[in-house]
Amino acid sequence: MNDKFTNKPEFDDDALARKLNEVAEQTHASGPFAAELEQKLRSAHQPKTGWFTTFTQISPTLRWVALMILLAVVLSWSIRSLIPAPQPAADNTPVGPAILTPTPDEAVQFLTPAPGDGIYF
Repeated sequence: MNDKFTNKPEFDDDALARKLNEVAEQTHASGPFAAELEQKLRSAHQPKTGWFTTFTQISPTLRWVALMILLAVVLSWSIRSLIPAPQPAADNTPVGPAILTPTPDEAVQFLTPAPGDGIYF
């Protein structure tokens, strides 16, 4: 039976297509059978709905942007959770000496000699 369908050089694609079209035109299915078959095919091949199918219907650019935003949020959250927050000192812990910076008026006072000394450095 399989030897009838092997590729033989005497059969070309056009002749085979013509024969298939002739057979298809001669075959007529009854109305109820065709309607029942059509209904079975529709019910068997209904698209699945869900969040993943909705996500695949969005353009690739928008998916890329959404994934990058999600990645940034996850990285930000993970860095904040790994780095400890600074805590205030407790139990009268000594604080280091305060560093005072002179204001410009104080710097001028140090450089100018007192009036009446007459000595300039």
